[in-house]
Amino acid sequence: MGDKYIEQAQDAAWTEYERFKKDYELSLKNNKAFPDIVKDIMDREKLTIEKLVNKSLLDRQTINRFRTGKIKTKTRVMDYVPSMRSIVAFCIACNMDMLNTVTLLESLGLTFRRTSKVDYAYSYLIVNYRGKSIPECNEVLKILGIDDEDLLRDPDNFAQAKLD
Repeated sequence: MGDKYIEQAQDAAWTEYERFKKDYELSLKNNKAFPDIVKDIMDREKLTIEKLVNKSLLDRQTINRFRTGKIKTKTRVMDYVPSMRSIVAFCIACNMDMLNTVTLLESLGLTFRRTSKVDYAYSYLIVNYRGKSIPECNEVLKILGIDDEDLLRDPDNFAQAKLD
């Protein structure tokens, strides 16, 4: 019985080390522009645009804007700065840790505001609910008293947004 416990503990430690190593290697690469970081993260997680749409519940257009850093209209091209809500949904879908999330935010000149209940709740999700789904994270946000307009996209809101 003791050997099995030791083996499980070693496996858990190895898994944790591998996760740490992946996160650390990503952080070394992240001294880049936002779109480049997004592409690196998607590559690291082996996420196609379609898979990211399904995991993040962000629409295809938003993800394309993440990847290009631009909004294209009929008359001009503008820089794109996503909402904090969209960035957090992306980070959760990509299973990102807090340091890499902060690096991603900093690439846009953004940060979690410590005096904002919503930003604090988002950072709480990144730290404590890594690997969870967007609907699971929304349930946590509701429990934390976050208003509906600050929830991450969920399938019901996503469907409603398409109708609007």
